[in-house]
Amino acid sequence: MNLNRIGPRLILLILIISLSTILLGLPAPKVRAIGSITQALKTSNSLGSAQTNYPTEYILNTATLISSGTMRSDCGDIRMFSDSGLTTSLTYAVLSCNTTYTSVVYIVPSLATGFSTQYINYNDPPAITTANPTAVFDKYEMSTATPPTCTLGGSATWDATNKWLALTAAVNNQSGTCNYSYSSSLATKGYRAFYQTYAGGGTGADSTWQYAFDSAIPTAEDIVLGGQHFTYDEFQSRMCFTTSTVDNGTCDASFANTIIGNGVWRSMKVSYDPTSRKMFEDGQLRINATTSTNAVNTANTFFGFAGRTGGQNNIHRIRALAIMKYSESVYTSLVDNLAFSIRNATDTVPYNNICDFGDLVTSAVASCQYRLKVTSIAKNGYSLQVKTSGNLLNGAIAVTNAIAGTGGVGGTLIVAGTEMYGVIITPNSCSTGTMTPAASFNPASGNAVLFNYTTATTITSCNSTNQPITIDTTNTVLVDQRIAISSLTSAGIYVQTVTWTVVPNY
Repeated sequence: MNLNRIGPRLILLILIISLSTILLGLPAPKVRAIGSITQALKTSNSLGSAQTNYPTEYILNTATLISSGTMRSDCGDIRMFSDSGLTTSLTYAVLSCNTTYTSVVYIVPSLATGFSTQYINYNDPPAITTANPTAVFDKYEMSTATPPTCTLGGSATWDATNKWLALTAAVNNQSGTCNYSYSSSLATKGYRAFYQTYAGGGTGADSTWQYAFDSAIPTAEDIVLGGQHFTYDEFQSRMCFTTSTVDNGTCDASFANTIIGNGVWRSMKVSYDPTSRKMFEDGQLRINATTSTNAVNTANTFFGFAGRTGGQNNIHRIRALAIMKYSESVYTSLVDNLAFSIRNATDTVPYNNICDFGDLVTSAVASCQYRLKVTSIAKNGYSLQVKTSGNLLNGAIAVTNAIAGTGGVGGTLIVAGTEMYGVIITPNSCSTGTMTPAASFNPASGNAVLFNYTTATTITSCNSTNQPITIDTTNTVLVDQRIAISSLTSAGIYVQTVTWTVVPNY
């Protein structure tokens, strides 16, 4: 019996080529020719009860997608769905298109406690549904020529031509307000307000602010009337969340900002939740306050926007207002759209990436088995590819290779006593589509095939999404690398490097 020790160790390097559209902020491929792009969104509800018609927000970098040709310049190809088959559409709205901080706000008709999944789709030219912001937000105003529904006070005037609300002109000692009357339930539900603001064109004062839960309409940004203010204050060069009751009072939380009054429109977002207060500027979180110095009297119902000048002045304007109910206990994040792992043959534990045949003998065929586990929501499926370092080698000495399959025939039966190396791929299924093996990896039953490709070569393809369960021997690919030696096989350590790649097809 030949006890030649060849013990090859095959190092399986996982290289996942995940087309960058699945990762927010990275350049996306130009995929108009191959179909739409779908991403899974995970919404968490820890409010303690199911919610009906609840809005939630997802932040998307549309600037990168648009510049790469993967999204329409007006974001008009964005769609929202409740199912991976994209058959049940959701009501949604898009704010701040072509920015790194586009808000996609959509309504979940029945939001269960725990986690649920929705789907965002884009790069699909046919219109499936259209954005409907008036059905998404409690208030959606100042984006058309229609006047806002708030009560205007002081110097505030509506400009229907430019679609903005002028709170002050560049004139000293002006004060303009836009007041809504909200019920006290807003305090328990929380709110998030989106708007754009402009300050500039004058001598440098004072501020624009959003107020809530005041007992009357406020006339100064830092004199809070029992509620809370989010101030955008060019005179004091600060953004501020405050419950102060004195002029120029101390903020509960602040952010130094010297460019407020430079005459540029800024996208603002402020939110109140019983446990937190947040203020964003152009997508950047500037204030994150979890407690207040003074109590907020949430029984008060005055809610709105204001701006003023003093001994110095600026033009103060707001536009593109949207208000939604909001809770920190409901949030949405991107689900991993492509996951790839190498598992053991029973899919119970991760594989150690070392295929060690041990000490080989002529009387037996050695085998190592593992599974390739792919999770993908790419609408048009994915392919699995392999690239190796070449032959299984001991220095310059190579083990004899099996031959390729030819679509149900071909390949080589590996038997004890005859030197041969190859692989048997069992593609199995994918959860919502059909798995099709490549012809060269589809031999006659029981035969192994050639396994020394030095360029990326497809072994099998799925034509739809795949969502394998925790332990899944059905929707995963079984790899069985086999080797046999003869009495003439040279002793030594034989090595080959294998790189597996999964490529989604959007």
